[in-house]
Amino acid sequence: MRVIITGGSGLIGSALASQLASDKHEVIVLSRNPESISGLPDGVKAVKWDAKSAEGWAEF
Repeated sequence: MRVIITGGSGLIGSALASQLASDKHEVIVLSRNPESISGLPDGVKAVKWDAKSAEGWAEF
């Protein structure tokens, strides 16, 4: 299953992303600044997005 998480760099979001990735889900984390995210598990994709528009994640 493809799962998209907003706030995936925070405490709860990062734990959720890790668990979903370990369960073999496709995980995409939306972030205003994906370059600053550290510690995401392998296979988790961080995507730049703007919460005020669909820019950056509409393709998903």
